Amino acid sequence: ILIEPIGSPGAGRLADVIRPWSDHLHLAPSGIVLSALEQKLTADRAEQRTERLAAALATIADRYDWGLIDCPPNLDIHTTNALCAADGVVIPMEADQFSVDGLQQLLELIRQMQQVNRRLVVEGILISLYNSRRAIEQTIAKTLRVSAGVPVLDVHIKNSTRYRESITARQPITHYKPGSDQAAAFETLARTL
Repeated sequence: ILIEPIGSPGAGRLADVIRPWSDHLHLAPSGIVLSALEQKLTADRAEQRTERLAAALATIADRYDWGLIDCPPNLDIHTTNALCAADGVVIPMEADQFSVDGLQQLLELIRQMQQVNRRLVVEGILISLYNSRRAIEQTIAKTLRVSAGVPVLDVHIKNSTRYRESITARQPITHYKPGSDQAAAFETLARTL
């Protein structure tokens, strides 16, 4: 059981919410309704709480080569579930001090979850919304490479108006602006992983 829309008598199964985006990409959309799920999950025993997503993904794993779990930028039950279910984690972060400050908390959570999920490895940090013209962002990116304690991926996702427009349009940048630097960066990231 993964999703229980507010007001529904029963829970939806993951297989029932998956929608094709293209021939080779299927999505299981979510939204604000998942915040209500967090309250419900707090009533579960600890191991049930953290293994809910892994159990749901196991029911469809044979249909796909691999999956991507996108989490909001906070350390809540959804992130814990994702880390419990995942084989690897890419940490997207901006090259700013707030992100650097939060990185240590996330890495500590990952270390804790590696005790539960022995498959979990940190693939690396993905610097996103990067502006190479800002000296502070260059400095933070260089510092992360030396002191983060985990790999920093060579690919960066540059900040741009087109990239932000693709988010607003709810389209991947690879569809919204296929020839853009950001689309090329995501394609490089996919090949890297």
